[in-house]
Amino acid sequence: MRALLYSVAAVLISAPLALAADVSGDITSVDNTANTITLKDGSVYTSPKDVDISKFKVGEKVNISYDNSGDKMMITKIKEAGRP
Repeated sequence: MRALLYSVAAVLISAPLALAADVSGDITSVDNTANTITLKDGSVYTSPKDVDISKFKVGEKVNISYDNSGDKMMITKIKEAGRP
């Protein structure tokens, strides 16, 4: 019984960690109205409303960190690839 409880606890503790991810890719679309950036693979990432994504341009390679939030991939960090 204890083993089962420890297993369940380990899954619950690690579950939020599994929601975060990183991706790199070329931008194919920047929608400032919807606050979204679309990458070459077709994935759409949503930026928080207080973040200005207009400085990112189509064709630019970026690194994006994001969390899955419902049916959206919410950007937590975005930067031009190759920049610190």
